[in-house]
Amino acid sequence: MTDGEGEYGPGETCRVVALRPLVVSATQYEVELGFDFLTVGSTEFKDALGPRGVKLDKDAALVWSSDSSQNAAGWKVCASPSEVQTT
Repeated sequence: MTDGEGEYGPGETCRVVALRPLVVSATQYEVELGFDFLTVGSTEFKDALGPRGVKLDKDAALVWSSDSSQNAAGWKVCASPSEVQTT
């Protein structure tokens, strides 16, 4: 998942709901520190690293929010299943 190409804009919001348990990690996280952030489940990431190996339960949400001032390069996160299922 990503905020899109180039810098993100002011006042952006996005909500993604997990259909199964996931582990979320940022591969890029360049946001206005303290003002623009991802929330994974109940944890807000307002630092320079973003999520790293954070569990996201089924039906929980990843939420992006930017304020109306500075913009930055943005973020990219990967999500993988938290459990390996066998058939």
